[in-house]
Amino acid sequence: MAKKIKNFASNAALFKSWCKNKDGVTAIEFAMVAPIFFGLLLMIIETGIVFAAQQVLDSSVNAASRTVLTGAAQQQAATDSNNGGASFRDRVCAGMSGLIGMSECQSNIMIDMKAFGASPTATALSSSLATPATAGIPDKTLMNCASLGGGNDYMLIRAYYQYPVYVSYLSMISGSTPGHSLIVGSAAMKLEPFTGSAIPPSNVCP
Repeated sequence: MAKKIKNFASNAALFKSWCKNKDGVTAIEFAMVAPIFFGLLLMIIETGIVFAAQQVLDSSVNAASRTVLTGAAQQQAATDSNNGGASFRDRVCAGMSGLIGMSECQSNIMIDMKAFGASPTATALSSSLATPATAGIPDKTLMNCASLGGGNDYMLIRAYYQYPVYVSYLSMISGSTPGHSLIVGSAAMKLEPFTGSAIPPSNVCP
């Protein structure tokens, strides 16, 4: 009996000593905190990359829209089989070449152009602000990719791109397909008083 008590006391002392032992605590704490830390770090980095891509797309759309503003795109579209849709798309993609490959951009970017005439009504303008979408996701088949206005017309041009991401929360907050974050570039303008007619929407978007 005394031997059992002695063994119990010895085990209790060993357990108490083990509880007080701080060897390896730093490694254990790092193993617990590291996944959260690196996860947050990845989220911050990728959020910054997406914001940068958003700015690049917006700048590219505004730069390409100058050809519409001045009537140069309309003049080119007069002899273009797809009404200038591919030409405008290619100008936008060229501005994004530092982030996205040209062929990938051409295949996946979605362009939506709306011309409202020289005297648009408030109803026409407000009804066109919603994103052409199916189940909350931009739908290329609902967009007019080359509806170029005439002189003095008001126009709204938007470009949508599903930018690939690894952090899933970016997909959820942007309302895009899983693994992607929706970025949008837009330009609203009144066209200069150039001569020439408006180009109607293309039936097939490039």
